[in-house]
Amino acid sequence: MTTNLAKSLNSVLKKMRNFPITTLVKATYEKLNKYFVDCGTRANAMIASEQVYTLIAAKFINEEETKS
Repeated sequence: MTTNLAKSLNSVLKKMRNFPITTLVKATYEKLNKYFVDCGTRANAMIASEQVYTLIAAKFINEEETKS
């Protein structure tokens, strides 16, 4: 798991390897901020549409119901 996490982080930061640490921290912060804002927007849209389950959970539930 640690290796996968390190590889994932390396692929995200590949373009920024030679930058100073403060630039890396700022870039990481901005990427995470954008990610959480996007996730929050999607979550608010789901709540507003009264959707009970996420799309992944709904797909899993439907697959389990068809198996039964």
